[in-house]
Amino acid sequence: MKFYKIKIRLYNILFNFYFFLTSHTAYRKINGLSLYRIYRIKYPTYEKSGQAVHSSIIKLSTSLFIMVFTPYPNTDDKFENPSIVISKNGITFKEEKKHLNPLVPTPSIDHNDDPDFFITENKLYNIIYLETLRPDFQNLCLLRSYDRISWERTVLFTQKLHQNDNFMLSPTYVKKDETFLFFVNKKQNNMLQLEYVKGKDLFSIDFQNSNILIVQNLKYTPWHLSILTYSQGYIMLLTVISGDLRNGTYSLITAYSEDLISWKTNNKIILDNCYRSSGFIIDDTIYIYASKIFKFKNTRQKWKLCLYKIKLSDVFLSENEL
Repeated sequence: MKFYKIKIRLYNILFNFYFFLTSHTAYRKINGLSLYRIYRIKYPTYEKSGQAVHSSIIKLSTSLFIMVFTPYPNTDDKFENPSIVISKNGITFKEEKKHLNPLVPTPSIDHNDDPDFFITENKLYNIIYLETLRPDFQNLCLLRSYDRISWERTVLFTQKLHQNDNFMLSPTYVKKDETFLFFVNKKQNNMLQLEYVKGKDLFSIDFQNSNILIVQNLKYTPWHLSILTYSQGYIMLLTVISGDLRNGTYSLITAYSEDLISWKTNNKIILDNCYRSSGFIIDDTIYIYASKIFKFKNTRQKWKLCLYKIKLSDVFLSENEL
């Protein structure tokens, strides 16, 4: 009888230890990956191409990663409809429900683009994205859900494109004391600048009064962005263009800020041939989920999502560089 109790106790210890290991598999797996190396990740796209851009990811726990993106097969933007997938390890993603994606259909003209995924109070899941309806309108849309399955759509703001030269790219949400929405503003003369608007919440943002973002020492043209929060401030993953808009090269650089308003740029290129990227920070490591061009033999280049890790300290400039 005594031996039997010891056996049961040993079994419980082993079971609890196994549960601990498996519940932390995701953290241990991506944590063990090497720095400065590109890792392909697996994810389904609703049109079956596996080609995608504009990742926006949240690490909700050590065993739940949620990523929003848009398919981009052979650079065909009519498939750029927001899609959502989940993962237990940050490497292999799947739909939470079969045929869940796309979350919204292609509009009757032009295309959807540029989603940004975030969570607000009461565990409310949010996706902002652009419904681009050229030449007349551009809608900033909001999808909201409590279960990540059923989504409710709202138009937050409509820009009349023919009345002025403002065209929004890559809207990015950050909550501080107020709600901030950062974006790249494209002018008619193809000038691109980083701007932001703010309000008490998403529904009270003053879109008519945008502010130019102070970005020191930026040597490239901004294109897309995302912003990560950490204990001492904010990190911007900034996609920039070298050369002209049509034939230039997209690259990923970083910037950092303590107050969200004034930023210092590190112009060192982290990844080339790279579109909008997002990520999260664990300890002193930034996990970047990037949209990047991959070239395959005998085929045209394709946009794929990948994982790339850098040190948090890589973002900051030395005293000699300031």
